[in-house]
Amino acid sequence: MPQSKDFKVAIVGGGMCGLMCAVGLRRAGIAVEIFESTISFQEIGAGIGLGPNALRALKSLGLLDSLIARQSERGALSSFQFRSGLAGREFTYDYPCASDDVGITIHRYSMSFCLDQYWFTNITGLHFILKRCVSVSANTESSIYTIGFADGTSHEADLIIGADGIKSTVRESVIKSDHLYPVYTGTTAYRSLIKRESLNKAGFKTHLERPICFLGAHKYLITYPIKAGELINVVVYVTDAKEEEDLVSQFQEWNEDVKAIIHCIDQTSKWPLYELNPPLRTYISGRVALVGDAAHAMLPHLGAGVGQGIEDTYILCELLGNPQTKLSNLEDVIKAYDHVRIPRATDVSDRSRHAGLVCQRHGLPEWTDEDTLTGLTNRWAPLWYHDLEADKTEALKWLEKAGIFIPISELAT
Repeated sequence: MPQSKDFKVAIVGGGMCGLMCAVGLRRAGIAVEIFESTISFQEIGAGIGLGPNALRALKSLGLLDSLIARQSERGALSSFQFRSGLAGREFTYDYPCASDDVGITIHRYSMSFCLDQYWFTNITGLHFILKRCVSVSANTESSIYTIGFADGTSHEADLIIGADGIKSTVRESVIKSDHLYPVYTGTTAYRSLIKRESLNKAGFKTHLERPICFLGAHKYLITYPIKAGELINVVVYVTDAKEEEDLVSQFQEWNEDVKAIIHCIDQTSKWPLYELNPPLRTYISGRVALVGDAAHAMLPHLGAGVGQGIEDTYILCELLGNPQTKLSNLEDVIKAYDHVRIPRATDVSDRSRHAGLVCQRHGLPEWTDEDTLTGLTNRWAPLWYHDLEADKTEALKWLEKAGIFIPISELAT
């Protein structure tokens, strides 16, 4: 793929967002190099769900078909059922899904591996370099940015993209804030896989043919079947738990089905939940832009974090690949990215935080079933049905209004 732009991009972070950015930019004829500290993708981390909004962005990036080939589950989104997990409480709500609400489930490792293989076999001129970034600085005289590495070497580029996750070195180097990030939320997630056969033997009675959320006070569980229903993926969220208490002791007041789940858990991976809160006021500084968790690491209660990183990638690649984007206007172009992504990602982050609170207030004296129902209604609609193409149009109009881009109608004449 020939280089058609007069600027060079360096991406710090070779995970999902970094690789997607690299593919999108290289296709647009932009010289790209990725810097990543780890030598290979590890088979760690949780499975991720990608909703309709994320799939639309992936399709526009030209990556959807490759990911579908490696997904674990695909098809119309199953109706999510919310039900009380507390003993003696009756509450059930089936979240409605339209027939065209399609999503996929894929392991984090599989998605990263797939992207890695895609650029290796389909994209030329893309360099993946194993180095750990320790700093990013700007040369005010030459307008060049320099990445410093742990081995004492450095690299210069016209634009830096920070895709280096929640503990982003790029963010800490260039975004000025009075807050220390990331922030521990007081909630811990415990993830496990349970054989359905084990649950049946434990007397579990609830049908597990679709995702189910068991609601309760200060904690809740999500279960969904994988591998044709042979295994049940379980995520237990606990807030302000006492370190000395095990999971069994924390669910004594819950119903028999929930206690059966807890008793069937043999091994768990423990994930303290962190976020960027308060949210960043900007994702850019000069010619440095943040994407994904580096920009807006959010809580997992809507399963929206990866999707927001994909949306970031799509908008940034579309703007940088625009025929009118060049070295002289790069700083203004990424301001347009900031203009549309800050409100969108901040809104989704706020909704994710609120979604977790709704699930953990069930059973509290001041919280009624009507409150729970209100909090669950239209839970995913603003996320799934957001018009990302309208955001792109808004960013282009912003550039035209600022006199950075010439309107398409004038270019045509």
